[in-house]
Amino acid sequence: MRRRDLLKSLLGFMAAPVFGRGLKLHATVASAAEAQPRVARRFVDAHCHFFNAADIPVRGFLERVVFQDYPNTQIPSPRSLSPSLDLSVFRGMVAMLIDFLLKSGAPTPRQELQCLSQAAACGDFSALAPESRQALGASEAPATADKTRVLSSVLQDSVQGPRPRAAQPSGRTDQEDIEAFLDAVLNEMKTEGRALPETTARSLQSGAQAAIFDDLASFLFGSTLFGRYFRWARLLTGYRSTIAQTYQSIYDPAGTRLILATPALVDYSYWLEDQSPAALREQVEVMSRISLRQPHPMHGFAPFDPLRDLRHPANAPSSLSIAQEAVRDFGFLGVKLYSPMGFRPSGNAEGIGFPAFALQNQPDFGTRLDQTLDALYAWCEAEEVPILAHTMDSQGANAEFGARANPKFWQRVLEKRPTLRLNLAHFGHFTFAGPQNASGTERFKNTWEFEIGTFVKGGQFKNVYADMSYFSWILGDSAQSPQIPQIKAMLSDYFSTFDPNAERILLGTDWAMMARENKADAYIDGLEAFLTDIGLNAAQLDNIFYKNALRFLRLSEPGKALERLKGFYQTNSKPMPTFS
Repeated sequence: MRRRDLLKSLLGFMAAPVFGRGLKLHATVASAAEAQPRVARRFVDAHCHFFNAADIPVRGFLERVVFQDYPNTQIPSPRSLSPSLDLSVFRGMVAMLIDFLLKSGAPTPRQELQCLSQAAACGDFSALAPESRQALGASEAPATADKTRVLSSVLQDSVQGPRPRAAQPSGRTDQEDIEAFLDAVLNEMKTEGRALPETTARSLQSGAQAAIFDDLASFLFGSTLFGRYFRWARLLTGYRSTIAQTYQSIYDPAGTRLILATPALVDYSYWLEDQSPAALREQVEVMSRISLRQPHPMHGFAPFDPLRDLRHPANAPSSLSIAQEAVRDFGFLGVKLYSPMGFRPSGNAEGIGFPAFALQNQPDFGTRLDQTLDALYAWCEAEEVPILAHTMDSQGANAEFGARANPKFWQRVLEKRPTLRLNLAHFGHFTFAGPQNASGTERFKNTWEFEIGTFVKGGQFKNVYADMSYFSWILGDSAQSPQIPQIKAMLSDYFSTFDPNAERILLGTDWAMMARENKADAYIDGLEAFLTDIGLNAAQLDNIFYKNALRFLRLSEPGKALERLKGFYQTNSKPMPTFS
């Protein structure tokens, strides 16, 4: 199960202490849920995100990170929309998502800080009247209040062509891809009686009325085929506090389950050559202010990018200093590291390639990256600051960089700093698994999960954990169903071989990235059903859902993390929460 197989299913249409070898296998999570209803389990979300479109370099983020695998992906189509959708449709959709996010004008951190200074919670930014936007320093944002109208305007602009960007490697232009996408949307509308049979993308170029584009935009947000991407983009145009509130309304509407969420900020700007409009220091302050207003504890992870440390202007703070200030003064619990941008956790000086814009003809560039990273590790180990590291061959700044997240590159770091607190994210996909007919550990001995198991087994590195965030197998996608028995078998083998009491796995949602999925609201309960189905008992599930996270974050025992949080709450005249 390699990366392209995983992406096919992600992008496709979605209509006891030691485990035994006999597994009860169901085709979907739903069958397990029906078989044994569960009491709502409390949880700590060790991996989530509440950033909005102003916090990311939108074009680079979508084209080179979120959807960088789309050339390897085919998009299945419902029979009513045959023939199958080709890649030009998907490329056209990505172009529309980018234009929608850029034109929507998500609130910057500075605007949200002004909003958060008011007694009432921030509402829908795009629905504010123009004068209210200006009062929040939002004069540069579009005056259009309705996101549907923003998308309608984007769609109308898209048919005017030609697009300014160059042709794709395939020889097709952006304009041709957009036309292919619009034709696919119109075809879906026609099957529901929402568009005239003769309407095509080309016909829209000849003076189509604005009402047609309004209908297209409204349909897109509810589309069976494309709606989840446009609803996700719409979410990213709002206040970060609204995104956090949406998260809680989905996963803990009664306010009885969530113990703690740890949203991670991201820093992609230097590797993508596409700067975010939001200063990192301001993003940190916004997350801190939001954490003080949430009904349940929410404490962030600050981003760390070694390239920012090497390339930041002399009058701007370094990545390390931003992370240190976030942890010391703003209630942050840890640091987020995203090596698929282009670096390894260690060994960057050992003959690997880097983009020319990053390298800048410096022969010692890899060595300097390693030194910068080691400075982070030294501080994190000394101050008991946990690191959250993307550990999946996916979403790199280019197709090769995903492999730089391989957990084997942490071996040297952990040998030097054995007490480092480390969460290796996105556990459980078993990329590069062996053939299904292999027996025992042979089927997954080459997977990254097996490598993580060697860190865990026998307590070799006592502070190494892994989170099951964006564990897409539990969402009931029929394209993945044939592989679910193999995944369940490998998970059973993993626990019985390396972690029999399930003491090193954490729950993570990867919200709001998870919001792209049709069944995102079922993620937490679906994961519990999936793990119950392979034989986990209540004690093991409690470990995964919250107890392990409290140990990893050092919130269940006295230590530097608790002392820092006490100081944060005292400074802000708020009572210290209990994490139990």
